[in-house]
Amino acid sequence: MSSTSVQQLREIAESMGLKGPELMNFVRDQHILEREEREREAKARQGEGRRAAREDEIIRNRKG
Repeated sequence: MSSTSVQQLREIAESMGLKGPELMNFVRDQHILEREEREREAKARQGEGRRAAREDEIIRNRKG
């Protein structure tokens, strides 16, 4: 997932008719949501790496 620029979010918010504090809140909230999504994706990748490492260890132990 790529990060949406402030300018892009501002344009989206303006096209929705948001102004002032509502516009700023929209941009802030979208950045929070994107950051949370990136964190979830990173945790999922870490979990996959740990699982692969465990599988490799099991295979090595069976061979040894």
